[in-house]
Amino acid sequence: MKHTFNEAYEIGICDVCGLVEGSLTTDCPGEPSYKQADEVYERKLDYRSEEGWVSKFSPHRQRVLYTAAWDYHNNRSPYGSKEELMIHLGATKEEYNTVKKQILKDRHFT
Repeated sequence: MKHTFNEAYEIGICDVCGLVEGSLTTDCPGEPSYKQADEVYERKLDYRSEEGWVSKFSPHRQRVLYTAAWDYHNNRSPYGSKEELMIHLGATKEEYNTVKKQILKDRHFT
């Protein structure tokens, strides 16, 4: 299920689950999810229609990791190593490698 937004607000707040920008999940859980908002924001939890609640990065956090990893691979990062970057962002090796593959693909086309 997709998140549904009310355009009357200046920030994205899902009318169904109540999650807001920064703590939006991949898919809308379809019910109020205020209790999970902190864990989603802290990169510990995501909701996916086919999987339910999972301990994976949300799309927002994937973009944050992508940007940090892009900077790292282009020698513009404050992090001294990919491990330091992963620790700071709370990313697993699997999540980092997934983003790295996308970066290498994107670099090929830029």
